[in-house]
Amino acid sequence: MALLGLRVRGLLLSVLESLCTGCGLRGRSSQRVLNVVINHLNLKPGQLVEMSGSIPEVCTDFGVNFGLDIENLLLHFNPRFNLHGTICKIVCCSVINNVWGEPVTTDIFPFFPGVDTTFSIKYEKELFIISLPSGFLLPFPVCVPLEVIPLMFFKNFRLKRLRIQ
Repeated sequence: MALLGLRVRGLLLSVLESLCTGCGLRGRSSQRVLNVVINHLNLKPGQLVEMSGSIPEVCTDFGVNFGLDIENLLLHFNPRFNLHGTICKIVCCSVINNVWGEPVTTDIFPFFPGVDTTFSIKYEKELFIISLPSGFLLPFPVCVPLEVIPLMFFKNFRLKRLRIQ
């Protein structure tokens, strides 16, 4: 495993490259997944995060998370190919003090394993608006409005481009 810290436009980017045992890649050393953690994100209401990347060919799910820390997530955006009995659905949820909130799901599923994708997430004080590759807008309520969201991290997603506006 390699840990690499980069300073990009004032963001501390920590990139951990590891075998993705959680998405069925065990034993496939040639397929590696980048899990990216962005500390000091300082995302404010009204800002939009656009991201492009690829989804592993063999994967049960991928995720994008925004919050204070791992135990306090305002948004857990989790497209699931086949995870915990959920097949081809997007699950959005929050986590406060390590307690999961009520999930919001949709059957609209424009993601495919092994394919590049682009989508965006806009943070409004009381709502996240997720713009899917199909053009569908998925709203998700903010459980604890913050003036600044400090943390963003990805799971099972090979990030190629990130733009904050």
